[in-house]
Amino acid sequence: MYPESLPDGWLDFLRQSCVEFALSPLHDKDVYTKDVLDENDTDLIKAKAGEIKKPHYHGIFAFTNPTTFNNVYESFLKPLGQPVPLTCDNVRRAYEYFWHKNDPEKYQYNKEDVQTFNGFDVLNYINIEQRRVLEIKLELVTFIKEYPILEPIDFLDAIKNAFADKEDLGDYLDIAFANTSAFNIYIRSNRHKRKESPSAEEPASVDTSTLADQALNQEKK
Repeated sequence: MYPESLPDGWLDFLRQSCVEFALSPLHDKDVYTKDVLDENDTDLIKAKAGEIKKPHYHGIFAFTNPTTFNNVYESFLKPLGQPVPLTCDNVRRAYEYFWHKNDPEKYQYNKEDVQTFNGFDVLNYINIEQRRVLEIKLELVTFIKEYPILEPIDFLDAIKNAFADKEDLGDYLDIAFANTSAFNIYIRSNRHKRKESPSAEEPASVDTSTLADQALNQEKK
């Protein structure tokens, strides 16, 4: 959001919306890292590398109920004369960008200048993300044991087949890729244990819809 185009009382307007939101410190020392060409004439340089960008704020709006992208723009940003918003895929990283925590080459703003309103607490969203990762990890561990998966090479294909109807299939695959070594060790251990146990059942299909709940219940015991 650009202060030069914000109307008087803009912060009160957002406060009165009762929507949870957070604002970055004023980014008034950001610079272009490369030349920016004019959108209508690529022969013209709109801004040169090293030039300071227009002062601006970054913001995160969090909604407790489902909403639409258009509703967010029409209700909150358009009345303030601000550009169309972007979806936020990772609240923690977006929040840390407020002071460039993970971008040491950029100007480092003061974390203490971050402002939060209407009960916004970034820890709420970090904990949700971490819990979901844990749920998927535990679900995959149970899946390996009950499917069963006996060879690492079969793991990803089995995930794609068994979890194909899940909207977050990509999350399952990302977590499997990111934790390959740990899952491979568990798969080999599972195979070894089944070889030592003649009574082990033959592979069977598994209802994966309840695996996460089962795994979390096991964790609590």
